[in-house]
Amino acid sequence: MKNKKSICMWCHCHCPVEVHVEENRLVGFEVDGEHPHGNLYEEASKGCLRRANARKWFYHPSRLDYPLKRTGDRGEGKWEQISWNQALDEIAGKLDRIVDEYGPEAIATSRGTGRTEDEYRARFFNLLGSPNIIGATEVCFGPAVAVSSSLLGWMPWPFPRRGITESILVLGTNVHSYQNVFTLFFQAQEEGAKLIVVDPRETEAAEKADMWLQIRPGTDAALLLAFMNVIIEEGLYDEGFVEEWCHGFEELVKHVKGLTPAWASEITDLPEEDIVEAARVYGESEAACSFHGMGIEHQPNAMQTLQARFSLPALTGNLDISGGDIISGPFTDVTLEQDVDAWERISKKQKKKQIGSDRFRLQSWKGYDLVQEENVKETWGKKCGGSMDLSLAHAPSVYRAVLDEDPYPVKALLTVASNPLLTQPNVKLIYEALKKLNLHIVQDFFLTPTAMMADYVLPAASWLERPYLYNGYGFGSFLMGAERAVPPKIEEKYNRRTDFQLWKELGRRLGQGEHWPWNNLEEAYDDRLEPMGKTFKEFMDENRWSSSKKKLKKYKDIGFGTPTGKVELYSTIFEKLGYQPLPEFREPPESPRSKPSLADEYEYILITGGRFQPYYHSEWRQIEGFRRIRPDPLAQIHPETAERQNINDGDWVWIETLRGKIKQKCEYFKGISPNVIHVEHGWWFPEKKAERSNPRGFRNSNANILTDSDPENCDPIGGNWPLRAGVCKIYKAEK
Repeated sequence: MKNKKSICMWCHCHCPVEVHVEENRLVGFEVDGEHPHGNLYEEASKGCLRRANARKWFYHPSRLDYPLKRTGDRGEGKWEQISWNQALDEIAGKLDRIVDEYGPEAIATSRGTGRTEDEYRARFFNLLGSPNIIGATEVCFGPAVAVSSSLLGWMPWPFPRRGITESILVLGTNVHSYQNVFTLFFQAQEEGAKLIVVDPRETEAAEKADMWLQIRPGTDAALLLAFMNVIIEEGLYDEGFVEEWCHGFEELVKHVKGLTPAWASEITDLPEEDIVEAARVYGESEAACSFHGMGIEHQPNAMQTLQARFSLPALTGNLDISGGDIISGPFTDVTLEQDVDAWERISKKQKKKQIGSDRFRLQSWKGYDLVQEENVKETWGKKCGGSMDLSLAHAPSVYRAVLDEDPYPVKALLTVASNPLLTQPNVKLIYEALKKLNLHIVQDFFLTPTAMMADYVLPAASWLERPYLYNGYGFGSFLMGAERAVPPKIEEKYNRRTDFQLWKELGRRLGQGEHWPWNNLEEAYDDRLEPMGKTFKEFMDENRWSSSKKKLKKYKDIGFGTPTGKVELYSTIFEKLGYQPLPEFREPPESPRSKPSLADEYEYILITGGRFQPYYHSEWRQIEGFRRIRPDPLAQIHPETAERQNINDGDWVWIETLRGKIKQKCEYFKGISPNVIHVEHGWWFPEKKAERSNPRGFRNSNANILTDSDPENCDPIGGNWPLRAGVCKIYKAEK
């Protein structure tokens, strides 16, 4: 038996693992005990069901093995198996014709959660001349990097230390999303740190918290502004740090003067005294951490909520100190992913064609060039992330362009490591857009609902079948390597390929050959490791891990990567882009308060997207053992609310919004407010037969049937679509 060093990519913990292989067959894997942080990952991944079911996933009979070409209607499920060469030749030919007739901007791509080689996707598209990359990053992690880079010049990360960290503020996330991070939080809590959790639901994290603030969905900005009011009014801010290293403090003082805990209490439905107490616990701490999740980035006021969230550690002097929020800066010894995306190759003329960039500017090419190229890179020598994460077209507007051809026609979509019929908003509109495309390509592991709508489906190599260099998406100060554990091709069994191979082969066929000198990822990684004087194999053989020397308060030497060289409490970047430079609260556009006329019929607040085991996003629904554990989608409803609607625990219920309705099973849950409904996301049914209008049952229980994608209701700065804080009604589904 051979043991291969890899990185598990089945969630965002990125556990370093040792994969056991016998005669090119996967036996299993476990956390790599030789890794410098192996103990942390072992503790965080105890009882991981995905790890226990690795073989069932890898050898599942419905795994895609060879390229498929559609022979029937989209969604009908009729295919013929073809070779990779035929698939790539035909796809490249059709893309070439679209470029000739409509221009490269008529080709878009949808990406997922970044657990693939997306820097090479960006390289292909930048060389092609299309600025239209869309995907999950617009509402997941990308907003945090864009805002923190604007205010702080780099993305901070919490590093609690036992006996040093005195408080930890957690906003809108739970243990299942970041088990490694929460392991550190709980260890610090055991040594006396106070854990403050802000969440509409009593999650596992909320249960363990010293203070749980059960906030009204979509109002976190008001809470954080009141925190700043208390911290400033009571003199809890770090006067020395603020005076020397913060820009705009006086403007912020005036701005939050009237934004008192009493004001926030009326908005958030939190007791005034709880707001004051939590602000004091955080503000009085000598060292404090802060952390947030998708509960913030999925809000219609996400960007200014994040602006307030990243201002707090600056006000209190908790940036780059022991036990606080660390600004690591880049790992400078290698060529990072943001260095190979060929951003310099796309012309300004083509950048200006990026759909949505005229309106949602911070996460567009305009914000990317202003923040990363002109400021962050000037300070750190590298950008905090690549164009595939931070220069994005607006996804809802791209699908509308497919349908309406405004501002121009979008004719082709390459959906790679993405399942937009489950994971992007208003999927009925997306379904119509997919039907209208001239060309739709999907590369994935299984025939998802989105893959059922493709013209060509290509089998993807998993993390077990490819090498990888991981750096925390370009902002970490470390580098971790993974070797290929099992081959992606075994004669007469399967022939899968990496994303890198797809982009390289299409690029070579479309005239980009000189920009793709590598035959495989190992060769590409050799080039990227050249500054270290090592090949990829040598890096893996020696340690497969490297990190920068730890140094705190680096800003004393280089300042912050912003236009003023300081933390910008008053953001000159926001101001230059035409936005309010100080954080504000904005009532969700579809709430009982902003749209009281809807309240009689749609009386409940809807939140979607809470993570739950054993699934991850829309993945793993094929695994029989998982379906036994979690067979049906669950809607969390307070017992008082359910009983008022004559709904029993376990009944199927309809959840309906202005966009449509879905059916999920009622789960009585006392840890949610009676006026709030939570529905699980990512549900589809692989066992369902192919249906043209409802492939794999994506309409049945899919939370994104309910969600809104109207650009008018998206975040005005970043374009984040509102997956939480809408309104809904519920009623019992008759048998």
